[in-house]
Amino acid sequence: MKAISSTFVAAILAAGCGFGASGASPSTPHPLTIDQLLEIKHPSNAIWSPDGRYVAFVWDEGGVGNLYVVETAAGPASCKKLTSFHEGQVASPFWSKTGATIYFPHAGSLWQVDVTSGAPRAAWNATGRMTSFALSPDGADLAFVRSNEGSGSDLVVRSLSSGSERTIAHDETSIAAPVWSPDGKHISFSAGSKTILHEQTPAYSGAKIIYTITERTPGRLLVASSSGGDAIEIHAPVGMGGARWLDAQHLVFDRQSADFKKRTSYVADIHTGNVTAAHEDVEDKFWSIPYDSGASAQPSPDGNWI
Repeated sequence: MKAISSTFVAAILAAGCGFGASGASPSTPHPLTIDQLLEIKHPSNAIWSPDGRYVAFVWDEGGVGNLYVVETAAGPASCKKLTSFHEGQVASPFWSKTGATIYFPHAGSLWQVDVTSGAPRAAWNATGRMTSFALSPDGADLAFVRSNEGSGSDLVVRSLSSGSERTIAHDETSIAAPVWSPDGKHISFSAGSKTILHEQTPAYSGAKIIYTITERTPGRLLVASSSGGDAIEIHAPVGMGGARWLDAQHLVFDRQSADFKKRTSYVADIHTGNVTAAHEDVEDKFWSIPYDSGASAQPSPDGNWI
């Protein structure tokens, strides 16, 4: 499945799907209202359907996200709104293997919608809060994290056809970032990271203004069989961020040194947990890259390059 930029979506949809819906002439001066500001839509999360016939994307309007789809050959006139939520967001949508259905997280559960008929609905009757959905390479199974207050997190694999579930890992603190191996036999994930909130009321702004700082502690990197069994912990330096699969037997991941001057890319054997440093970047002052720059080491499709 291929993703495309929101800039591209904006370009192909600029003539339709709600842009310029106010009806006012650009040459006619008029006051800018709060309602007009809230009506500004921001397209994001654009993804191709498996057959390339459609592009699905999320439009945020006034802090509420909804899912849209456009038929690429027909252009902007075919743009269709698939959901009509009045609150909340639609995050990280993904297509079914057949391209007939789009799945998307919303309000702590997984939803689905048929591309042609619409009518979004919950994918199943869920228990607990579900996050971090990952579709298997063959499109038959879905991995996700289920969290229940006070009882930790489970990594669950669910069959999309039968609805049967199996829990393949548990952590009392947290589980995040599940990623399937290319052959669908294993899933990498991080576990044990904590979110700690720090509240401060500096004297210069007064006691009525509270500043909140969110601290996230590093987690461990593990690999579990998608059919169940004990997970194998990768002998890696603790750190933030998930992993990418080099091939069906090896992971690639990055870690920064405590002084922020080194960033090392590692290759891990999923059967032994042993790691090898593949490349290291060193900066005299400190290593710093913007969060959304996509700087993580990326394996080539044939696994020969990183």
